[in-house]
Amino acid sequence: MGERTFTEKQLQEFKIAFGMYDEDGDGKIDSDATARAIRACGVPLASSAAEDIVADLDIYSDSECNWDSFLELLKQHWQEMPTKTQLLEAFKKIDADGSGALSRDELKRYLSNIGDKLTEDEVSSFEIEIFSNQTMNTVSCFNDTT
Repeated sequence: MGERTFTEKQLQEFKIAFGMYDEDGDGKIDSDATARAIRACGVPLASSAAEDIVADLDIYSDSECNWDSFLELLKQHWQEMPTKTQLLEAFKKIDADGSGALSRDELKRYLSNIGDKLTEDEVSSFEIEIFSNQTMNTVSCFNDTT
C-alpha cells in the first residue's frame, strides 16, 4: 500500500483547521489541541488514540506539533468515509428491534458498550445533540446522502 496522499483542497482545509488552533501564529499547536484539530479535519479519532498522540507529543516534541508533524498524524489516522451501504448496514446492527429507527436506549447501549466506550455524561451530552423530541431513523439520516 502506498503512502496516503491528500488533494490540494483537503490540504487547504487541513491548513485552515491547523491555523484555528495555532493561536499565536508560530506554526505550532500544543499537544492537547492537536487531537482536536485532527478531529476537526474529519478524522474520527478514538479517545485512546488521542491520548497516545498527546502523550507522544509531550514526550518527544516539547508538547507541540508543527504542520509537517500534523500532516503525518493525519496520514496515520485517516480513514475513508464509509459508503451509504456500509452506513445502512451499521445502522441496522444498532437498530436492535428492527424498527428502522434508533431509540435513545439502543443508541445508549451502543455508545456505552461498543468500540471507544463513552461515559454516562458523554452519552447524555450526545443524546441532547442528536435527539430533539424525535428518533433517529434511516430516512432522516440517509435521505440527503448519495
